[in-house]
Amino acid sequence: MKKLFYIWAAAVILTMITTSASFASFVPFNEFKIVGSSGDTSWSGSTDSNGLPIFSLTQTPVLYLQLPNNFIFADINTTWNSPTGPSYDKDKYQSFWQGNNVWLSLSKWNTVKTTGTWTVDGSYNALLCKTGSAQASFVVTPEPMALTLYGIGGLPLLAHFIRRRKMMTV
Repeated sequence: MKKLFYIWAAAVILTMITTSASFASFVPFNEFKIVGSSGDTSWSGSTDSNGLPIFSLTQTPVLYLQLPNNFIFADINTTWNSPTGPSYDKDKYQSFWQGNNVWLSLSKWNTVKTTGTWTVDGSYNALLCKTGSAQASFVVTPEPMALTLYGIGGLPLLAHFIRRRKMMTV
């Protein structure tokens, strides 16, 4: 009798896992935001007028997310959408009894970083039919020193155009 019960219980659990889309319940992330480094749970730097974190081109943004519960197992997927159009998928992250706090960054950030507003889309699928999704944004700006150097470099060019205009009017 016990053996029959265990076979029945295993069949029910297997059916629930393989048909999770039909009974999946949506449970949002507890936290899903951009922070300055792994281990941080909030942004301590400057923000733009919309409250978005501002990063320079020398900084690497990190996504902090907190799953709703200590799931036995969860697949976490993220897509980093650049301001110029391309999207970059982070390798699938699997949380297996590692707690519910996760920090992720885009491994190829140094080769794809560009200025503008980035968005990060994330989702998870966990055992026992739990799913969730969220979105976070951040802004990447050139460093103030780079802007200063661009301005200084543009001064001779501006002087050239002014001289040229004066010569044309004489």
